[in-house]
Order: sequence, then structure tokens, then C-alpha cells
Amino acid sequence: MPRTLLLDPGAAWRQIVDRLVHPGKPNGSWFFILGALRFLRRHLRTERYDAVLSTSPDLAAHRIASEVSVRYGIPWVADSRDDFATIRRKPAVFLKLEKRYLEPAAAFTTVSHGVAEALEERLGRPVSVIENGF
Repeated sequence: MPRTLLLDPGAAWRQIVDRLVHPGKPNGSWFFILGALRFLRRHLRTERYDAVLSTSPDLAAHRIASEVSVRYGIPWVADSRDDFATIRRKPAVFLKLEKRYLEPAAAFTTVSHGVAEALEERLGRPVSVIENGF
């Protein structure tokens, strides 16, 4: 049975740690990224996975998955919950980071056809739609 490494920064523990380490800041993503990469470097010395799946409303999990995919040669599926690059106050910065971080992904998924079309236009690659289930 294939083993998939799931990266999801939305965990409750991350939110608690972010508030403690970065009081007053809306996003402590760099703390999460550095800690996750440190953990995964140790973890992947002994564990093997067939794929990496990152799901995120922002770039944190995708940034981690990108490095893991490139460093360890594990195919990566990037799932975007929202079109985060265009809903930020500084979209040019996020568009550049999005392209840089998502470049190594083997495949892309999202929850709606509208987001898929926007990502396809920016990334120049197909994006599959997996709608939220109820």
C-alpha cells in the first residue's frame, strides 16, 4: 500500500505555538516551516514515502513539500484550498513565491473550477478539481 506524507499547517498545535512565539502577528509561518523541515530531515532518514501531499490555504505547507520533494525525490501533489496568491494585499510577492514553490509539484489539485482555471493560467500546467464533499 502506498505511503503518503501529508503536510497540513492548519493543525491546532501550530496555531497555539504561533500565538505564543509570534504574539500580535497574524501568521507565524516561518517558525512552522523551519520546525517542520528540521523534523522531516530527521524523520525521512528512517521513513520512506511514495508521495507527498500538501494542502494549504497559504504557502507554508507547499514551501515545505517543495523542499522535501526536491531533496528526497518524492513525487508531490499540491492541493490549494484557495487562490491565496490573488487575495493577499501584495499579490505580486505571493505570485512570485507561488510560482517558485509550486514549480517542482508533480500534480495540482484544488476545490473549484474557478481556482483551477486561475492556477492553470499562472502555472501553465493542468490542475485537477476535487470538490469538497459533504
